[in-house]
Amino acid sequence: MAVVGLRWSLGMGAFALGCLVTLGAVAAVVFAFFWGGQDRGRPEPDRGPPAYSRHEFAALLTGKTAAEVLDAVGKPEATSEDGAATYWHYRKRTRDPVTGATDSDVQVVFEKGRVVALNY
Repeated sequence: MAVVGLRWSLGMGAFALGCLVTLGAVAAVVFAFFWGGQDRGRPEPDRGPPAYSRHEFAALLTGKTAAEVLDAVGKPEATSEDGAATYWHYRKRTRDPVTGATDSDVQVVFEKGRVVALNY
């Protein structure tokens, strides 16, 4: 009778250990599925065009025609004109050299068809 009781105890212990291992594996799978890959399936945020240093941006554009500016940095977010000049505005395209923060706007000034100034 003692042998049967011992076998029964060992069997129940093995059963309990098997249940705990199974529950741990299920918990690991559930954790990995719901919390481990939360970025999966989400689209990458649109980072937009690169932000240049003011020096780089000026070197790209100074003296260029409108077509050359479009090739170099793309379409502006806004444009305006007065009698003497045309202004193109690019948002968040340059960095302040002192703070490193992205400038909210850079104004590209065209006179006689060429870039003559940049205002930050």
